[in-house]
Amino acid sequence: MEPLRDLSSITDWDHFTPSVEGYIPPSNLDVDVWELLECLDDLQGGGTIANLFVSSDTTNPGVVFKNKMVSLPLTELDAKAFAKNGVMVDNRVYELDVQKFSCSNPRWESVARAGVDSALAKTRPVSHTASLTSITAVIASGAQSLDLHPVQKSHYATVLVILPSQRTSTTLHISHGNQGLALKLTETAPFSMHFIALYTGTESALLVSPGDSILYLKYQVFKKDKFVPSPCLADATGARPEIATVFAAWRSSLSAGVKVNDSIPDHIIYQLDGTYANGVDAIGITHPKDKLVLGHFAPPAKHFGFEILLAHVTFTESSSWEHYRDYKEYDEEYDVDDYEVGDHGEISLDVECLLTALDGNGVNDDQLADTISKVIEDEDLIFNDHLRESDEGEKDLQITDQSCYTDTLKLECVKLATYLVIVPV
Repeated sequence: MEPLRDLSSITDWDHFTPSVEGYIPPSNLDVDVWELLECLDDLQGGGTIANLFVSSDTTNPGVVFKNKMVSLPLTELDAKAFAKNGVMVDNRVYELDVQKFSCSNPRWESVARAGVDSALAKTRPVSHTASLTSITAVIASGAQSLDLHPVQKSHYATVLVILPSQRTSTTLHISHGNQGLALKLTETAPFSMHFIALYTGTESALLVSPGDSILYLKYQVFKKDKFVPSPCLADATGARPEIATVFAAWRSSLSAGVKVNDSIPDHIIYQLDGTYANGVDAIGITHPKDKLVLGHFAPPAKHFGFEILLAHVTFTESSSWEHYRDYKEYDEEYDVDDYEVGDHGEISLDVECLLTALDGNGVNDDQLADTISKVIEDEDLIFNDHLRESDEGEKDLQITDQSCYTDTLKLECVKLATYLVIVPV
């Protein structure tokens, strides 16, 4: 099921009707729920279907073909000279593969590597290599529909490097599913390299240069580790069938009254990256990754008869210990930043949980609130759990008792967190 881009529709959960267009129910419902939901780690909250990086590095790659070096910024004369030697691949579009030209500047390889990595910054990071495959000229007024099919399984991205020129009107139009993007390639064009990262499998990418000729290098990017999933468009956009399968399997198990395996949950708890005030509605979920996760959860959850709640948690860790000091020096001062909970004494936990619906209204379900508190206390399975790892928290140090030689100190650290909680209706 397609994820939601606009979360306003789910503030009225009772009347929210997800689209199931194109959805095909899974044939196998005996699945490992926790394993399928690992796909949540791959979702890129700040992701986009393409990314532009404009490099201020003025290193000239030193493109040479037929013993002639291309001067930069590109002139119309050089562009047309290149076209005469290139292979016509589209109307007013000419190409040379990597065997027919070279980048003669020895510094270019490191500059290109840095630019490619910067352009890929909004994709899920994986170890990769980038291979130069061709150079292409688009002669004004020309346009090229880019071929973004993968050449092999590990090929997950293509990076174009638009070389400096006097262009004033070049644009790359990208579309995939219900998302579209137009990248203007004119910023400081005579003095900058424009690196554009595109996912393989992108439905449409049209490079248009109505007033000026351009020249670009093409790099194909391959992941190194065959056991690591490739970054893909579904990380930033599009449906994740694994999530719909989770809800289908969960509902099937509930309907049968029997858990088909131990991974079928009683609830799903996911810690959001942002922390939100009690009473926030779905529109108030602003962290990019949080919006993406909720947008993926909502359609299958509603379709299969589940409810999504927000749990606002106050997590308090405390410890007490005796500190020895000089006789009757009752005014000794202590700096709270010198201590961490657990450095001295046993840690005590207190977890308070308030539940709200996606419209911001409170939900009175003490049993569920207690269950969530217990799960957090016991460190049971919570997706994206990072509460204890967080350095954020308000610390308070108090003297709770004194004797002639000791102060009894109590250190508290209070952390706030917000969770998505999914339960059957």
